[in-house]
Amino acid sequence: MTKFKIQSVICFLGLFIFTGCSGLFYYPDRYLHHPPEARGLKYVDHFIPLAGGGEIHGWLFEARLRPGQKKEGIVVMFHGNAENLSSHYLSLAWLIDYGYDFFIFDYRGYGRSPGSPDQLGLRQDGLAVLKFSWEELFQKRLNGKGTFAVYGQSLGGIVAADSIIHSPLKNNINKLVLDSTFSSYQNIANQKLQKSWMTYLLSPLAYVLVRDKTAVDKKLGQLVPVSILVTHGTLDEVVEINHGKYIYEAYSGRKQWLPVDGAGHTHIYHGPYISYRDKLITFLSEK
Repeated sequence: MTKFKIQSVICFLGLFIFTGCSGLFYYPDRYLHHPPEARGLKYVDHFIPLAGGGEIHGWLFEARLRPGQKKEGIVVMFHGNAENLSSHYLSLAWLIDYGYDFFIFDYRGYGRSPGSPDQLGLRQDGLAVLKFSWEELFQKRLNGKGTFAVYGQSLGGIVAADSIIHSPLKNNINKLVLDSTFSSYQNIANQKLQKSWMTYLLSPLAYVLVRDKTAVDKKLGQLVPVSILVTHGTLDEVVEINHGKYIYEAYSGRKQWLPVDGAGHTHIYHGPYISYRDKLITFLSEK
């Protein structure tokens, strides 16, 4: 069994005694996995204060412009559930060669951000990042010109969508990308329980025992008028593609569906899928 499956079994057996097992969804660490300097990338550290005290840490990668090239905007990344930003930034760092500033941050409990993660805490982190990114990185640094886009990958898609729904800046966000995202905490828990013979019969309990304090799947309509791109690998075994299809079909606003044939979980824009970079750039640049 994989680490995720083993921890899922342990967690859900524990649910018979207590509820609210955050360990099922969050696997943070504080290790520096891939130093940007080793890849010739420059960045600036930012520490964003939280309303209730504390701060969260992020990296800003500025666009590398060719002569005559102008900045296209900024992409803010909400990363997935494992490790920290030092492994996830590699997914989108290539955007800086297309004229986009790129900002990625760590939720509380990840990397250099103190605390421990939970659903409502991550929403507060997301709200703080949206405010900081809009006011400091987009309005001040870019003079409010270009695209202001949010990219949510895997768990980050749920956190990003939930944060946008509750943000007063919702109408200022031009684009939202949901990459390999699950439709709700309860739905992904149900899927994981069905994967193992040890927990298959317990799978319906996911809808009773797993606390979903965000219920994004029931609030997708509140994302309107944000234009969204839903992308998902057809062979994703971590978050099956039916989650992406559900999100796409349930959303009533402007939307695009981009299945990645043969790709696994978050396996986009690199290797055999490098051509999908053009599809993302096209989406970001569309008016």
